[in-house]
Amino acid sequence: MAGLVRVSALALSVLAFTTFEATAVTIQYKDGVYEGQYIRGKNNKKQPHGQGIFRFNSGASYKGTFARGRMAGHGVYTYQSGTRCRGEFSKGKISSYGVCQYANGNVYEGNMVRSVRQGQGTMTFAKGGRYRGQWLKGKVHGEGKMIYANGASYVGDWRNGKRNGQGSYRDSKGNLLRGYWRNNMKDGPFYIRYQKNGKFSIFCGKYSNNNKVRIERYQGGTVASCFQWARTF
Repeated sequence: MAGLVRVSALALSVLAFTTFEATAVTIQYKDGVYEGQYIRGKNNKKQPHGQGIFRFNSGASYKGTFARGRMAGHGVYTYQSGTRCRGEFSKGKISSYGVCQYANGNVYEGNMVRSVRQGQGTMTFAKGGRYRGQWLKGKVHGEGKMIYANGASYVGDWRNGKRNGQGSYRDSKGNLLRGYWRNNMKDGPFYIRYQKNGKFSIFCGKYSNNNKVRIERYQGGTVASCFQWARTF
C-alpha cells in the first residue's frame, strides 16, 4: 500500500497535464471508433484510458483495459474471422499467457509473444486430438506430444509444424515406431515394435524419405544398439 500512496515529483508534473475521466466518451478515429473511459492530455486531447471497447472498421474489436491510447492490460481481441483471444496486452499485443478460441473451433492456451503462439502451450482441436508442447512463431516447434483424433500419438521433436528429429509414434493399435523423422517422413534408423494378441514382435529397420530400405527381426537389446545396427543396412 505504501507504494500506492507514494507520488513522486515527476508523477505530479505529469498529472498537472492529464485528467482521468471515469465517464464514457465516444472518440472517432480513421480506423475505428472507441467507446469508454478516457484521459485528457496536453492540448486537452482525449485518449482511451481505463475500460473501453474499440471497434475497428475491419470488423475486429478489442474490449478491455487501455492506457494512454493503447490496448494495455487485460482484454479480449475479436478478429474479423471470429477468432477471439484474451490475455494481458502490452503495446497492443498479448505478450504473456493467452487463450484463443479460433473460428474453426480449435482452442489454444499458453504463452504468446506479440499475439503469436510462442513458448509452452496446448492446442485442443475441434475435430479431436490435442498437442501439448513448445511453439515458435505460431508453429509447433521443439519438444511436444501430439495425440491424434484416431487415438495415435507422437512424442518427440518438431520443427516448423512437422515431425523432425527423434520421436516415437504409436498407432491406435499400440504398435510403436521409434526413430528419426524429417518433415513428417520416416528417415533413418527405427526401432519397431508390433503388438498382436498381447504378444510383441520387435524389428530394426531403416527408412529413406518414408520408403522402407530394410527391416530385420531384432533378437533383443537396447534401442541404441538397434539404431546402430540399422544404420548399416
